[in-house]
Amino acid sequence: MPPYGAEVGERLAGAGWALADAEKATAGICLLNADLRIVYCNGAWERQEREKSGAAASREELSGVAILDRVAEPLRPFYSRRFSEVKKQGQEWEHDYELSSAEKLRMYRLKVKRVADSYLLLESRMAREAAHGAERPAMPAVKSLYVTENGTLTMCSHCRRARCVGLGRTVWNWVPEYLSAPAGRVSQGLCRECFAHFYPEINRTPHADGLGRAAGR
Repeated sequence: MPPYGAEVGERLAGAGWALADAEKATAGICLLNADLRIVYCNGAWERQEREKSGAAASREELSGVAILDRVAEPLRPFYSRRFSEVKKQGQEWEHDYELSSAEKLRMYRLKVKRVADSYLLLESRMAREAAHGAERPAMPAVKSLYVTENGTLTMCSHCRRARCVGLGRTVWNWVPEYLSAPAGRVSQGLCRECFAHFYPEINRTPHADGLGRAAGR
């Protein structure tokens, strides 16, 4: 465990966590300072970050990192707004998000609450784990259908489906092989369903061009 000062222990205690308990927790625990930079995360949070990005990131490497830099670009406006609301209003916020593997559908519940001096405590727990059902049939990884001529594979930042580019229209399919072995340079987007879920107010306006491009539409 990296050495943490008394201030971190005090902030965690103010949010209802003793440092020793946070270290043993199965839930991911992350403490952000007023600038939304990571000042503490436990081992469970470290493991979730590894599952999310596919790359190892130690707690030492995560320390001091802006939390929004760990969020896929198309989702940053959503989380930035929610974090700001919690800081200003002090009301807890909960949100379910997907972090599926090729084999399992995994839904996590994120709880965010404010502690002293506009620090935020994030808790992330698995809410559901099940085999992928008939509503998400696995498709074969046919490179010509999913990878553009310049070698780009676009995947939804939330549900992790891949955008099919070879049918003359935009279709997002579940291609589990691409979660472990992408066939090209991965570009983060949002499928139509996830875009509408995260940005319903923008989806109804004629000024969605910027986020529309970020969403791969």
